[in-house]
Amino acid sequence: MNISWKTYFKGMIMGAADVVPGVSGGTMALILGIYEKLLNAIADVNPRHPIKTISWSFFIPLGLGIITSILLLSRVIHLALEQYSGPTFAFFFGLIAVSGYILFRKLRRKGPVEAVALLIGAICAYLFVGLNPIDGIHTMPVIFFSGMIAIMAMILPGISGSFLLLFLGQYEHILSAIKDMQLTTLIVFAAGCLIGLFSFAHILKRLLASYESLTLAFLIGVIIGSLRLAVREIQAADTSFMLVVIFAILGFLAVLGLEQLATDSHVSSPDKIRGAK
Repeated sequence: MNISWKTYFKGMIMGAADVVPGVSGGTMALILGIYEKLLNAIADVNPRHPIKTISWSFFIPLGLGIITSILLLSRVIHLALEQYSGPTFAFFFGLIAVSGYILFRKLRRKGPVEAVALLIGAICAYLFVGLNPIDGIHTMPVIFFSGMIAIMAMILPGISGSFLLLFLGQYEHILSAIKDMQLTTLIVFAAGCLIGLFSFAHILKRLLASYESLTLAFLIGVIIGSLRLAVREIQAADTSFMLVVIFAILGFLAVLGLEQLATDSHVSSPDKIRGAK
């Protein structure tokens, strides 16, 4: 089997997004033109015959890219959040904001119903981000459940699985487990991710097939509302305004550059998701 290096590098970009609280790997997959393929590949897996129905030529390079990025960046992001939280969250702000802009540009319908869905999504995310994180309880059942919840968010454009882990009080614990290779914790977390991934993909596929514009509009609203997290952390860090602007622009340009690199034009638009019934 030939490894697709293009898919591998797109997996690395998704993995980098998944490590960052507030940035969605699903958003990156949509921007890079592999979202429909990813969703279909997950939903097409038959639990009774997984070996035969898994698209190995797609999942192996994508999974390797995601794992590589997570392993490489876990220490870097942990250090950046501890020592340079202001510029780091300013960069995240740029990433999140431009992701919302790109998804809005791809939205097929922009009517009053979509506007209401967007507003509801923004309000829900804004209120959710304002909640105080749950104190971390790191038992194996909690870690398993957290994996299920996080992976569901990670395949949704606009919702950050890492942020949900942060809210559940598990983000730093899982990040430390990755850095220190705590295998028991990682295996339990991965098992929760697998179950959540394959159970939720079918639901999401139907939503995007039947209510594409409404679903995407709601998710764009979620992206807008989630900017509250980055703004709050920037204010808490008391970073200079000029530095915030510079790093926000860098984040903005980074995502625009990734969009330009997307060459799978036949799957780069959410319009194509409608056919995945």
